[in-house]
Amino acid sequence: MRTPAAGIEGHAEVVVAPTGRGPWGPWSTLLIGFGIVAVGYLLAPIGCVVMIQAGLAGTAFADLATDEVLLFNVGTSAAGVVVLALVGAAVLARGGPSLADYLALRPVRVGGLLPWLGAVMLLMIGYDALCLAAGISPYPEHWLALFRLQSWPLSLLLVFVVVAPLTEEILFRGFVLSGLESLRGGTFVPVAVSAVLWTLLHVGGDGHSGELVYVFGLGLLLGYARLAADSVLMPLGVHAINNLAAWFSLTGLVRLLPVS
Repeated sequence: MRTPAAGIEGHAEVVVAPTGRGPWGPWSTLLIGFGIVAVGYLLAPIGCVVMIQAGLAGTAFADLATDEVLLFNVGTSAAGVVVLALVGAAVLARGGPSLADYLALRPVRVGGLLPWLGAVMLLMIGYDALCLAAGISPYPEHWLALFRLQSWPLSLLLVFVVVAPLTEEILFRGFVLSGLESLRGGTFVPVAVSAVLWTLLHVGGDGHSGELVYVFGLGLLLGYARLAADSVLMPLGVHAINNLAAWFSLTGLVRLLPVS
């Protein structure tokens, strides 16, 4: 596996194809990114769920049409497939760097995950301490409700640890961050902008502002991990382990907390 780059400022640039074309510029990247989010995370899951409900209506499996966990898993997986396909199409349409270079799909050392996981652990501890001090749950009620309904925990585990991290990292720390690196302001500006966009994806439901602060802080760490390692696989691994910890926490909480 590839050893991470020595430092953030010294990370390798995206390799430019012989045509001389690099990644999409910042504004084009943002426009394409918003389009991918709109189609992939909004239209695709809604359309998929509607088709499933219509197809199951009046059949022996009609009860599955109202199974919230099934619909969540199917919708999230459909979004993942569409988002990855659209990202690939956007990269190929640019006609510049290869898909691997554009998205920083490069191997990393497993040991390189440790300092970033340590940083995420500190972020988790700080967030949980603030929630405890404020007397609020670190997890919004809709997540607790979803985990109470699950009949097969491994299905949510797959979505939490594989589908969501893979899709989001390829889009935000792969495609979007590569397109924003030409922005002025050093590494902070592109990392912060990509973190803000990723945080906006998590707005909604019955969550509180503290949850969004945690997501934004995690987005900053994932962005810097991507640049420091010169690979999207580094934040992908960190993101997956973060979600694995959340899955264990939520699975344990719904067993301990009474149903409200």
